[in-house]
Amino acid sequence: MLLEDELTDANNQMTPQTEYTIKIEALDNNGYSDIENITVYIYYDADGSGDDEPSSDNPQTQATYRWTGSVWTFVGPIWSTWGIDASESRGPVDTTYTTGTWYLHFIPGKVATESDSTVAKWIIKVVVVDNSSASDSLKDIDNEMLWYGEISILDTSFSFGAVALGSSDNPITEPVDGKIDVVTVCNVEHKIQAKTDAQWSSGGYTVNVSTTSENPGPGEIALENNAKNNENTASLVTTAFTTVKGLESLSATDESGLASGIYVWLSVGTELPAKTYQGTYYVTIMNL
Repeated sequence: MLLEDELTDANNQMTPQTEYTIKIEALDNNGYSDIENITVYIYYDADGSGDDEPSSDNPQTQATYRWTGSVWTFVGPIWSTWGIDASESRGPVDTTYTTGTWYLHFIPGKVATESDSTVAKWIIKVVVVDNSSASDSLKDIDNEMLWYGEISILDTSFSFGAVALGSSDNPITEPVDGKIDVVTVCNVEHKIQAKTDAQWSSGGYTVNVSTTSENPGPGEIALENNAKNNENTASLVTTAFTTVKGLESLSATDESGLASGIYVWLSVGTELPAKTYQGTYYVTIMNL
């Protein structure tokens, strides 16, 4: 038997949750109808040598697909975001009497480990077995998994309650735990950054947010944030995304994600009308 496989992406790059196609051409001198099953392993190789072999399915490091008889199936890892487009996966397509063509449409999972273009790789190994148990296999070792990250904000609003003019370092009062809870899902080490609107408003009145000092001037407010409940080590929140202290280097996650909390403090300048001001605090996930 002879075997050839091809990934649809011309650069052999994959992004989690994006669909890709593997084209497989297999030849059997007794006719391609003798082919009994085809197994496709897509797995991570940390050193990029290509010497690694498939092991057990894992959302971060390996997925397995199999064609048997007439259909493609997703073998594992079950209960993960790896997937298959069963409606598009097909085969064999009759090319000649001896050669058939199969198409596997697959979707990498959210936490399929990011690989760089110089060392770590993702390997696609295809194994074809005929009805006499003869087999052939082929490895495509030069595939790259790109970065993937998502963030969920569990506390979509928060309040500092009633604060006095000229007061400093007022903590969040709602939610009562004093922090904003977020969950990240990412296939590599990552960080969390935050920013705020340039102005907070109340009706037609606006107040400027200080971007240079935690001690706001007249008519200004200032925000600080920190992953620890310690204002003394907090950093100023500005109108540009900057990394939240304590969240500079978070580990790759599993598919359930990684929970983090962000404490925020408000300082208020003088010469502000007594009003209820609102603004937006933005949080994002970033690659290191």
